[in-house]
Amino acid sequence: SLMAGRALAAAGGPASSAVLTAVVEGEMLASLAHCEPGGQWHPTHVECSARRDGGDWLLEGRKVAVPWGAQAQTFVVSARTAGTSHDAGGISLFVVPAATGGVVVSGYPGIDGSRCADIAMEGVKLPGQLEEIARIYQLPPVFLQDLTKATLSNSEQQDLHFVKHTLAQSIKRWEQ
Repeated sequence: SLMAGRALAAAGGPASSAVLTAVVEGEMLASLAHCEPGGQWHPTHVECSARRDGGDWLLEGRKVAVPWGAQAQTFVVSARTAGTSHDAGGISLFVVPAATGGVVVSGYPGIDGSRCADIAMEGVKLPGQLEEIARIYQLPPVFLQDLTKATLSNSEQQDLHFVKHTLAQSIKRWEQ
C-alpha cells in the first residue's frame, strides 16, 4: 500500500484522492502493479497497454511480483499510452479495482515470507475520466483529445478555440 499510496499522491486528482483516503484510513488495500515479465525490474519497461475505447480505457497486459496482490482490493497499474516498451514517456497510471472483469490474480508466497501475485489483464475496461478532468479545469472535453464528438470540419476550429482559451487565462494572470 505504501508504493501505491505514493503513486496516487504523486498523480493527484479527485480519483486518486478518493482511493488514497480509503488506503490511509485502512478501508482499502491497494498495491502498485508495475513490474512486468522480461522487464528485469527496469522502471521504464512497460508493455501493458491502455488505449481509448470510445470514452473508456481498455487495458491489456501482465504484471508480476505485485506485493500483496492477492489480498489487494485495488491496483495502481502502470500502462503504456504512448511510445515503445522502454520509453521514459508515455506511461500512465490507472486505478483498477481487483474485481474488475478481465482481471485475473494468481497469488503465491514471496521469498521473504510476504505474499505476491501475478496479474493478467485482458479486455479490462475502465471508465474514462476526461469529463471529470475537463470539468475541473473548465475545458470542453474535446480540448483533452476526446474527439468522439468532433468532426473533421470542426476540429481545426476547436484547436483555435483551445489556443485562445489557454492564452486568455495566461494573459489574465499576467495582467494581475
